[in-house]
Amino acid sequence: MIQSLHTSISGLTAAVKRASVAASNIANAGSTLSMDPVLQISGADADGQSDAYSGYRPVRIQQKTVAGGGTEAVARPVEPPFAPVFDPGHPDADADGVVKLPNVSLVEELVELKRAHHAYKANLAVIRTVNDLLGTLVDRKA
Repeated sequence: MIQSLHTSISGLTAAVKRASVAASNIANAGSTLSMDPVLQISGADADGQSDAYSGYRPVRIQQKTVAGGGTEAVARPVEPPFAPVFDPGHPDADADGVVKLPNVSLVEELVELKRAHHAYKANLAVIRTVNDLLGTLVDRKA
């Protein structure tokens, strides 16, 4: 029973991370500049490489099984990080009127939020069930 608690707790943690990443992607879907001062000043990415895109870099969660039980949620960058959008009136548009917006699909992110919500509820239900079973076991032993 303890292993099922461990597995469910890792599932809760993964669901929270999934929801957090989706919320961040939604909040920054229209951002054209990075909030990272290094990217804004130098135009370089985290490795110091020159990069023409300095906006928000969306991520997706990849969930995998962990040896011994449980799950792990790992954030992976979306490739390509931006989608060109024609908007000549935008202050960050280039000479051709194209703005590089983060490659975020609001529909996909809302689905991710819903998946995270259901995963959280399911793992919480397992924890409650194990708690009830352990309570019953203690009552019978007493």
